Amino acid sequence: MDSVSLSSLSDCEVMTTDGTKLGTLDNITLNPNTGELEFLCVNPSGKESAGFPRMGNGQVVVSVDRVETAQEYLIVNVPGQSLDAAVDG
Repeated sequence: MDSVSLSSLSDCEVMTTDGTKLGTLDNITLNPNTGELEFLCVNPSGKESAGFPRMGNGQVVVSVDRVETAQEYLIVNVPGQSLDAAVDG
C-alpha cells in the first residue's frame, strides 16, 4: 500500500474485502516504543463486526496488517481469511 497521510483518513469509511461495511474510522493506535501503527478503532455502522473483536466501548478493532487499500474506503481482510488469499484474489 502506498503512503497516505493519517489526517486524510479521519472519518474514512471502513469496509471488508467482501463488501461488509464495518463503520467509520475513529482512531489509529500506535506502539509508543516503536512508533509502528497497530490498530484501527472503528465506530461501527451496525451490529456486524465481521469477526473482528470489539472494545468495551463497542468500537471494532482491526489490526493494521489487515488493511488492504486506503482510497475511498479503507478495505480490510476479515479474521480467518488468509492475507495472501485476499490479495491473490
